[in-house]
Amino acid sequence: MSRPDDFEIVDEEEETGWGSGRRLWLWILAFAFMVLFIGLVGLAYTQIVRRLGPSPAPASTVTLVTATAIPTVPALTSPSPSAQPTAPGVSPTQSATPSPAVTPTAVTCREAVEARFAALYSRERLGCPRSGLHVEWAAWQRFERGSMLWRNDTNRVYVFYQDGSWQPVDEHWNGRTVPLRAAPPPGLQAPIRGFGYIWGLRDDVFAGLGWAVEAEKGFCAAIQDFEGGFILASSPVPSCTADQLYNHATAPDWVPIELVATVDGRWREATGENSLAAPPEATRPIARPAGHGVFPADPLAAVVLDGQFNEWSTPQFPITAVVHGADRYGGPMDLAGTFQVAWSEQGLYLGVRVVDDQYRSGPAGTDMWQGDGLEIHLDRELLADFSNPQADGDDYQIGVSFGPGLDQIRAYRWLPLDQEGPLEIPGAVAVTGQGYQVELLIPWYVFGLGDPPPAGGSRFGFNVSINDNDGDQPAQETVASASPRRTTHDNPTEWGTLILRP
Repeated sequence: MSRPDDFEIVDEEEETGWGSGRRLWLWILAFAFMVLFIGLVGLAYTQIVRRLGPSPAPASTVTLVTATAIPTVPALTSPSPSAQPTAPGVSPTQSATPSPAVTPTAVTCREAVEARFAALYSRERLGCPRSGLHVEWAAWQRFERGSMLWRNDTNRVYVFYQDGSWQPVDEHWNGRTVPLRAAPPPGLQAPIRGFGYIWGLRDDVFAGLGWAVEAEKGFCAAIQDFEGGFILASSPVPSCTADQLYNHATAPDWVPIELVATVDGRWREATGENSLAAPPEATRPIARPAGHGVFPADPLAAVVLDGQFNEWSTPQFPITAVVHGADRYGGPMDLAGTFQVAWSEQGLYLGVRVVDDQYRSGPAGTDMWQGDGLEIHLDRELLADFSNPQADGDDYQIGVSFGPGLDQIRAYRWLPLDQEGPLEIPGAVAVTGQGYQVELLIPWYVFGLGDPPPAGGSRFGFNVSINDNDGDQPAQETVASASPRRTTHDNPTEWGTLILRP
């Protein structure tokens, strides 16, 4: 006879087996439906991709997209009935949606241009204002061929040349001894203080400006600074300094200043009364850059050629830029000089003072450049080949030396090459305590001129150099030039400008 417990145990095992089988089939069916669903989603995604074109995502990137995240893309009908080439992935019945046009946004300056400067302002050249209007203490001095300006707020000197160029100068005076030059011609003067220091130190500034025509004057300057320069005008306020310095802009004889200076090295004034800016390019007389030297020559009826300079009243120009042999240069007492130039119908008068602690005459003829002496350059046709760096048939180089006894004039023409040979030039040389001085009359025919002779207002390329040899053997140890830009003997673009004054 069996126990009830045995039946119950057997019945429980049967129930457990059936329940396990039923659950297994349910899992299998669920998995099959899931696989089918994923397949349908994949098929739908493939059809959409084929319709829209390749995905922009890199091939190595896998992006999971659900059915609800894919937007509906309406078909766009092409506006042209003719067949048109289509971009990859765009069907012939579709065209890409054009990007919206981008309208440039005008840049607005934070600061406004001062109303009084509106006529001088150019957005293209000056850019936006960097400051509002401010009034500063300044100094101004006029010269034969330009002006000098000092601004208290920048503590810098600015040199404005008559040809319309300008430059800032970084040399600062700070009470140093002002270098001296020769005595000024009648009616002119040498600048003093800070202007005098720069003018005496920098030969390019002296050559470009000439002598001062008036004393330095302090004044109050209304200034607006820009990204590309500044605009400045003299202001007749009573004063603009804490100690109430006199503002010369309030004086009855003050010539108002109103100018714009741009970082491209050009400047111009607003008024025409005392304008130093150059006239338009088409009418401006041709000239080399002011920094090469500008050498005006006054007309002289006659000069006694005795080496004494009694008749000379024209400006003196420095010959102190050491352009060759700087390693052998011993300073101003070793080699330096000044020259004056004048003209007449007969030719070009040249007076040269030379400081040289040891005189060596050197050879005669074509090798005279290997001893102490002068080199004179003249470009007869300044405009014709203005940009040609190689001397040609209208470019002249002559040499002058003085023999073993420093008592004769020996001349030689090197350029043009087809005119090379010795010359006869009237002149005289005199020995001084520091060197020697020379007076010459170079006939116009030496430069291919003279029939008719040049007239007042004529301009030529021009330069004067001094050769020096302190050794016992012929050599060109050092060369000092009136043009600081000279590097060689046959590049006319490095010479200065000679102007025959009427």
